[in-house]
Amino acid sequence: MIRNSICTIIFLSLVLLHPHNGYCAKQTPEQFVSEFYQWYFKANSGKELADRNDEIYKYVAKQTVDDIRRKVDNTDIYYFTKVNSYSWNWKNVRSIIHPARAIGNKLYVTHVTFDTGYNKNDVIVSLTKEDGKFYIRSVEDVYPDILE
Repeated sequence: MIRNSICTIIFLSLVLLHPHNGYCAKQTPEQFVSEFYQWYFKANSGKELADRNDEIYKYVAKQTVDDIRRKVDNTDIYYFTKVNSYSWNWKNVRSIIHPARAIGNKLYVTHVTFDTGYNKNDVIVSLTKEDGKFYIRSVEDVYPDILE
């Protein structure tokens, strides 16, 4: 009786604690970029710019952050959105992450649309995968006439 109970407990433990693909799936580039922009807009609404928040290193390559921080005082453009100011309608901005394209095994590129409900702005995000983790390498402006 005790032996059967122990076997049952061990069996249930193995079944319940075994990682399932649906729960432990690897993060996609699109999920990573979406997570970054959720963090970015929340962090940017605080007392300091998200660019100055050290938590940014979780999402953006160190060299990129260092370059942005050197330039941020000399420009009026927000690096990650390519706009020069956030008006009231950016408070509820929706980030639309389009399917990413892989270039080789480590480089990914995705198109992001920021929809404020009044206008849209598009950027191209380049990211790399290092040791199983994504990092944003650059963000480039996309002018509206290119997408038409």
